[in-house]
Amino acid sequence: MEDTDAKWMKNSKKMVYMGHRWLLSLEHPYRKNKKSFYGKTEDRLAPRTLTMKDILTKVNKLKVILRKGRGSKQAPSSSMFEKKSIFWDLPYWRFLDVRHALDGMHITKNVTESLLGTLMEAKGKGKDSLNTRLDL
Repeated sequence: MEDTDAKWMKNSKKMVYMGHRWLLSLEHPYRKNKKSFYGKTEDRLAPRTLTMKDILTKVNKLKVILRKGRGSKQAPSSSMFEKKSIFWDLPYWRFLDVRHALDGMHITKNVTESLLGTLMEAKGKGKDSLNTRLDL
């Protein structure tokens, strides 16, 4: 969370998350692979898994910040979140190990559409644009 390796891409105006190598085992060859990863090795240890108590403590500290548009109040820079979800008010929510569900059918559909759109150069369907290339 706090140690997430994020980078803002100024041309495509998107946030990308690059630092996933620290989750690999210490012996994994990608950790030492400088050529493929901006000329840097990855020496950080993987983060510890947060307990339910840790997560609940972080969530209870959140202040609800409602905003509309860019000029409104922003969440504090120390917070990764903007507001506390109403799901945390459910009596069983804090005891769930997984609080999200990934829908395989829609993930497959979206990845397939993006890939085919890029390969077939379909207008508006691909992820390969001038701004993306400038960011690279």
